Amino acid sequence: LAVWASPALAIVAGHPMVFIGGYDQTLHALDLAEKTAIWRKITNAEIATAPTVGKVDGVDVVFWGSADRTVYAYVAFNGKRLWTKELIPPSTTLDKVHLSSPFLTEDALYISCFAYDKSLPRNQQRGRLFCLDATTGDIRWKLDVTSGFLSSPVGFQLNGKQHIAVAARRGLLQCFDVSGQVPKRVWSFQ
Repeated sequence: LAVWASPALAIVAGHPMVFIGGYDQTLHALDLAEKTAIWRKITNAEIATAPTVGKVDGVDVVFWGSADRTVYAYVAFNGKRLWTKELIPPSTTLDKVHLSSPFLTEDALYISCFAYDKSLPRNQQRGRLFCLDATTGDIRWKLDVTSGFLSSPVGFQLNGKQHIAVAARRGLLQCFDVSGQVPKRVWSFQ
C-alpha cells in the first residue's frame, strides 16, 4: 500500500519541480515539464509529511523529516546532500517518531517532533519544537511544548519579530516569539 505525503512545488533553476515522499521511505524529485524523475533519496523510515523548499545562500534546498528521527536538507535541483540531522537519539524502546513538515525562514528551519519512549524508567511522550540552522543543520534550540502530537509549525512577522505557532492535537494552539536566542511563549488558545 503506497501512502504519499503532500507534495511541495517549486520553480528550481527555471524548472517546475515537485518533491514528494511516502511510506516507501523515499523522497522523489520530479521535473514537471519534462515528466521525469530527477533524483530520489531513501531514508530509514516513512516520510509522512510534506517537504518544504527554500533558498539557503542563494541555492534552492528541499527540507524534509522522516520517521527515522532525522531532518534532511538536499540541493533541490541535483539531490546533493547539504546536511542531515538526527533529532532524537535511537533507543530500543523508542516507538515511531513523527516529524512535521518543516517551516523555513531566512536562516532558520522549524520542525516539530513527537517521540514516545516506552521503557519503564524513561516512559516519556514528548512533543517538541526544534529550531535548526538552515545552512548547517545545527540545533539552535529545542522546546518541550506538550506531551502529545504537534502540528506543523507556521510562522509570521509581527512588530518586526518572528513568531512561530504550533498546535497540539489535544486542542491547544501556542505562539512563540523566536526572534531572540531563547523562544518565549507569547500566547496560547485552548
